[in-house]
Amino acid sequence: MVVKKYKRFSILGLALLIIGCVATQSLDDIIGTGRVDIAQRTWTHFQKYKDLPDGGAFVYNRRARYAYYNYCPEVQCALSDRVRDAIYGCEQKSGEGCKLFAQNGEIVWRG
Repeated sequence: MVVKKYKRFSILGLALLIIGCVATQSLDDIIGTGRVDIAQRTWTHFQKYKDLPDGGAFVYNRRARYAYYNYCPEVQCALSDRVRDAIYGCEQKSGEGCKLFAQNGEIVWRG
């Protein structure tokens, strides 16, 4: 019985450690860098994102030339959640890594 309790706690501890490592990823690690040649279609997509009442996060995969954005009309949405969710959605759709291009309607890409 005691061994089972420790096993549960060790699995829970490992899960919290992994979540903590992901959550502490800095913006420097996720902001895109380098030259970007954005296709007209992607720029149009970006303009639609900028017109939203809540900027959220716009992410881009320059190799796959794929962009993805999200926003949250609710006040309680955390920006870090929107960035993480946008990166995840972009990577699922493009099959490759994506970087933050804009946040709250402002371009943050370092190029």
